[in-house]
Order: sequence, then structure tokens, then C-alpha cells
Amino acid sequence: MHRTITTALIVLALTFTAGCASTSVETGYDTQAGDMDPFLDGSDRKPTAKTLYRMARLLIVQDKDEQAAFVLTRLMSEYPTFIPAYIELAEVNMRQRRVDEAMDVLASGLVVAPGHAPLMNNLGMCAMIKSDYNAALDHFTQASAAEPDDARYRANMAAALGMLGRYDESLAIYEMIVTRGKAHYNVAVLAEARNDTERARQAHFDARRYGYDPDKL
Repeated sequence: MHRTITTALIVLALTFTAGCASTSVETGYDTQAGDMDPFLDGSDRKPTAKTLYRMARLLIVQDKDEQAAFVLTRLMSEYPTFIPAYIELAEVNMRQRRVDEAMDVLASGLVVAPGHAPLMNNLGMCAMIKSDYNAALDHFTQASAAEPDDARYRANMAAALGMLGRYDESLAIYEMIVTRGKAHYNVAVLAEARNDTERARQAHFDARRYGYDPDKL
């Protein structure tokens, strides 16, 4: 079951929103690479949020998740309104299969930034992995309400609805953001994940009827 659901999430582009700088509520956060870095210039100044974040990202690229987690925890402590730190630390926990810890981190971020769409979306992702599809749907719905123009959150809502067996609602949302054929295909994948062979068969038929056949792409 886990393998099937994982495949479904990949096909449906279920998104754990990245911890990009644009999600920060830290005033004055600057992404310009030319800024002075107190770790690099040898000064005793307190490292900025950007400095700690860059260090954590470098450690992640080097597959040093535990060291990155330490830096991100420090970053959250010293700059609690710097939201990308919560997202990155949650991702580190997810890679280590510490789903509950990831959810705790994301929930802490929402205390600082209530209504923050990427945090809510990522909580939904964690809930999906725990097979708590009702909670996932609630989180994705809140994320979509906060950023209605972001199709990823609506796609995630559709995935959660499908995993709840609410196929018609799932299909209706998918048809808002992808072609009709692909919408039916996505529902087919979700039905397969639920071992609903009859609905999967019908949805695959409808996908081909509307011109979407992944075997011919």
C-alpha cells in the first residue's frame, strides 16, 4: 500500500512546499548574494538569519541532515519569525521519516505565522503520509484558501478527496487545473491506491476517452 500511495503522490505532483526565501515574515530579509557574511569575514557579529539559513542549506546539499537540523533549530530560536527555517527543518525530519517531529515543527511555524499557506500545505502532506486524509484535506483547503491562485494546493485537495473515496469531488477539482483526460487519470491512480479496481478501471477508460494515455506519451 505504501508503495502504491507514494507512486500516486508523485504522479499527482503532491507538493511539499519548499522553504524559499519568499516565505519569510522576517522583515528586511535580503537574498542578495553580495551581502556581508559574519561567518565568512571573521567578525564576532551575531550571524544573520540569512547566514544561518545558507549554512543549513549547504549542509543539506552535503547530506549532513543532523548538522543542518542543529543549525535550523538555532535559527528558529534566534529568529523565530524566519519561516523558511521551519519548512526546511520539517523537510529534514521527513527525510529521516520523523513525521510527527515534522508536524510539530510546522505547527510551531503556524503559531508564528497563522494562515501561512506553505506551512499548512506541508502539514497536509504529513497527514497524507500518516493516512489521515480528513486532516490532510482540511490543511490543503486552508492553504488553498490562503493562496487561491496556487494550483498545487488545489491539486493536493483533490488527492486527499480521492483518497477519501470522494472521487467526483476530486475529479471536479482536477478538471479546474489539468486537462479532462489527465484529471480522470489522476482519479484512476488514487482509486488504485485505495484498491478500488472498478473505479480505477472506469477512470482509466475515461482518461483514454478524453485523449490521455500515459503509455503513448
